[in-house]
Amino acid sequence: MSDLRPEGKGGTPTAERPGTVHWAGRRRHWFPFDPVRLWLGATFEREMEAGRAFLWLPVLFGIGILVYFALPAEPSLAALAVVSLLLGVASWTARTRLGLFRVLVALTVVTLGAGVMKAR
Repeated sequence: MSDLRPEGKGGTPTAERPGTVHWAGRRRHWFPFDPVRLWLGATFEREMEAGRAFLWLPVLFGIGILVYFALPAEPSLAALAVVSLLLGVASWTARTRLGLFRVLVALTVVTLGAGVMKAR
C-alpha cells in the first residue's frame, strides 16, 4: 500500500475510482494530507506509550485560547459551555474506543481553553 493504489483481495489492483484505497478491509478515499495525518497519529501514539499524554493538555488548552482570538466573531459563553459539556459527555461515553476518546478529550480541552478566555 505504499503507492496508495486501489487494491482488491490479494493485493491485486481493482477497477475503482482513482484515489480510492483499501485500508484494513475498508474503502477510503486518499487525500493529500493522509501522510501528515498518519505521521501525527504515530507521533501522538508514541507520546501516549511513553506516558507523556498529560503534558499535551496545557498545549491543547493554549490552542483553545488561540482559537478564541482567531474567531471572526466572539462566541457566547453559554454556547462554549454547552459544547464543552457535550464533548465531555461524549468523551466519557466513548472511553472504550481509545482513538475516539483521545480525539474527544482533545477537542474538549480546546473548547475549555476558548471558554476560559471568554469568561475572563
